[in-house]
Amino acid sequence: MQPRSTSGSRVADLLFVLALFSLFVIDSALVIIIGARSYTGALERMDAAFESRTALGYIAGKIRQNDVAHSLSLGEIEGRPALCLSQDHNGVVYTTYIYHWDGQLRELLVGPDSRAGVDAGQALIAVADLEMEALDNGLVRLVCTDGQGRRSQLLIAPRTAVGEDGP
Repeated sequence: MQPRSTSGSRVADLLFVLALFSLFVIDSALVIIIGARSYTGALERMDAAFESRTALGYIAGKIRQNDVAHSLSLGEIEGRPALCLSQDHNGVVYTTYIYHWDGQLRELLVGPDSRAGVDAGQALIAVADLEMEALDNGLVRLVCTDGQGRRSQLLIAPRTAVGEDGP
């Protein structure tokens, strides 16, 4: 019997362990990269959904807050479609316009003699587009488009009738 070469066996064992360790490191790096991409994509989708849901929720809250007779209408401000909410304070009618302009949902409160333009409105949240429509059944349809082109819709039933001419 000849003695076994232990140095050749040790080198082969070492190479096997190094190859196995390298494979583990590469697999770990791939898992981390794939996970990071998935997380980034999910975060972007959540941000976009947050924008449109927040915008629609804000408008719904304003409608509910101002849901009194003859206070809600769909109109225009400088040719832009707007939700118009009128409030009577000591005989003076103030109108809150909620509209989309310059990539933002905006709100503007004006008095009867005010000549403020669309750029004077307070920017609330970034949205790509906002559509408003009074339906025949008394509902108001709001459709908000986020920065990635996804549309969210809200149907709201105000207790009062919705006018089409503005205040």
